[in-house]
Amino acid sequence: MKRKYLAALTLSMTAVTLVSAAACGGKVNITSNTADAERTFTYWIHTADGTGVGGAYESYDQNPGVLYLTKDPYTYKSAAGSNGSYTQGGEVTNNVALRFQAATTGQEQNSWITALGSGDVDILELDYASETVLTMYESGKLLDLTWWVENYMPNYLNFVKELGVENLVTSTVNGERKYLQLYTFQENVYEYYYGYQYRKDWLLEYGKVFSEDGTVGEQTFAEAHPDWGWQTDENGNRTWVDGILFPSWYGLKYTSDGSATGTGTFTYDQQLYDYMHGEYASYSEQRAAELEEGPFSSLERDFTTYQGQWAATLSDWEWLLDVMQAARAGLGYTQGYPMSMYQSGYISTGNLVSSFGGSGVEWQTDETSENVVFGADGPAFKTYVETMNKWYANGWIDPNFQTNDELFWRSDENTVRQGFVGMYLGMNDQLFDGMDMGTPTTEGIYVEGMPYPINDKYGAPEQQYVKPYTFYCMQPEVNSIMVTTDAEKNGKDLAAMFTLLDACYTEEYSVMKGRGLSKEMLEESQDGVKEIYADVGYPEGITVYNPDPDGGKGEYYLNEGPQLTTEQEYYTTCKRMFGLEAFVALREQMDEHQVREYLWNYFTPSEYLTKSFYGQLTPDQYDIYEDKLAELRNALAVDIPKFIKGDSSRPLSSWDSWYASLKKTCQVDQITNMLNNVYHSLNG
Repeated sequence: MKRKYLAALTLSMTAVTLVSAAACGGKVNITSNTADAERTFTYWIHTADGTGVGGAYESYDQNPGVLYLTKDPYTYKSAAGSNGSYTQGGEVTNNVALRFQAATTGQEQNSWITALGSGDVDILELDYASETVLTMYESGKLLDLTWWVENYMPNYLNFVKELGVENLVTSTVNGERKYLQLYTFQENVYEYYYGYQYRKDWLLEYGKVFSEDGTVGEQTFAEAHPDWGWQTDENGNRTWVDGILFPSWYGLKYTSDGSATGTGTFTYDQQLYDYMHGEYASYSEQRAAELEEGPFSSLERDFTTYQGQWAATLSDWEWLLDVMQAARAGLGYTQGYPMSMYQSGYISTGNLVSSFGGSGVEWQTDETSENVVFGADGPAFKTYVETMNKWYANGWIDPNFQTNDELFWRSDENTVRQGFVGMYLGMNDQLFDGMDMGTPTTEGIYVEGMPYPINDKYGAPEQQYVKPYTFYCMQPEVNSIMVTTDAEKNGKDLAAMFTLLDACYTEEYSVMKGRGLSKEMLEESQDGVKEIYADVGYPEGITVYNPDPDGGKGEYYLNEGPQLTTEQEYYTTCKRMFGLEAFVALREQMDEHQVREYLWNYFTPSEYLTKSFYGQLTPDQYDIYEDKLAELRNALAVDIPKFIKGDSSRPLSSWDSWYASLKKTCQVDQITNMLNNVYHSLNG
């Protein structure tokens, strides 16, 4: 295999025996790489995929990507010194190894605090940090990485400069910019792993045909078009076929009649028609053109064929929800509901809230004023809550959404996967026929993704036809790690450590981290790794490297094989590790499935304050921000569900007085001013 950008990875291994298997019961022998104590680095991550009972391996240091990264010895310049004063020595070659600590679900921050205080952990993921990096640096817990980054991490520095984020990834200490943490970045942000999706098989079976003038017929789509739906070709391959165009494409707005039959009223709206065939269509073309320069360039010739084939507006969503309600009534389901909802009734970064005027909920930048603003101050959040109150009254939303016990957005995951829910925020392994378990409620299922909708009917005119933004989506910046001063105190070979960390910014590693090992990598890996890949249907590896015959930069592709579950994707890659995660596979391999996943990132997220921005706050500033943010989120999580559900203790008529009181208690304006000072200090 042609090695690219891997000068540091000239790596060998010794072994201890551990056990592994991917999903087939018994575990097989697999080896874990070892090194001398000073070059064995302990790394805390908040979760370790593929480990434990039924897992693919015993501990995360047997993850295929980790094993490959530490397979051979590294050649690097030695270093001597301490406390920020170092000198480089001659070239040495040594093995390195990684060991991992991971938290129990729900105990991440407690585990992080314990790990930092133990004195035995060298590297910590910072997602669950209880202190800022500046606080830890000033208290002597966090190592100043500046000399090490500048002398041992050329790949990392090159990427940071290429991205233009030197100010954000460093911190100011006594007027000097220092590297106190290292960031994981993604090279490409076109692809995403979760978003809104719906049961298109229900739409086909229960949605009534309608004409361009809004007349609703008696037949369902399936009755009018018996050739739509699942089809089987002469080779036994199943494909889904339909020609449904959503109402907005015809300029139609939908109003439910409350009958749970999906046959409410369509009203033609010239402004909507003009928008869909004008600005919306132009945006579609623009997004397709953006991909021309990236790895998904084949979208240029395919993307416009999907115009009108997804729920583009809130009117489309309401029509869809009415059909989902009709489907559940027709199927006689008492379990489930048309639409799932997050426990707090909203997601703080915006998401669906952004559809009601292009705003998030918490702090964000505003391009027009060039300031940091508090998103909920605008009308979008209030209009969102008012609309969710209406949808809840219509019976469209999970009646018990605020008591679901799943984490974050994965509300009532079990009910969703059993096929009882019509629309939900789901993972990519649930798309298409991913949830067809052959059971009565899932057999024949077909699920499609959808972008966030455009508001075509609610709030003030200035809130309508505004592209959603400031929602959590793929960002170049993912998370960050720190190195403890204990690593230096315990005599760890920091030159080896930072050479290892810089190897995490090579292209080969980034493809392995984001996609998986190639055939060549598998051939160089332990037998247990090969069996893990064979067990999930990729004995020849997941990625393929094709060198350029003219000696230029080659390309990575994906091997054809079964669609991996989200769990399998995590243990065949090393996504939990630090480093560049490149989505450079799939060149010229786009098909309908990838296009549908792309819809989740159809609108470009913007105005979103990154973790590195908040990393610029002083310890005192961050304490104020964190305390008031927690107070704010707790209050919203208690009261927003009450507003949505029409609880008498929180009628919509009380919103303005309630919100004014909340802002004052949580010092929203003071924090906004504080963040603006930081923003302008960075941007002038």
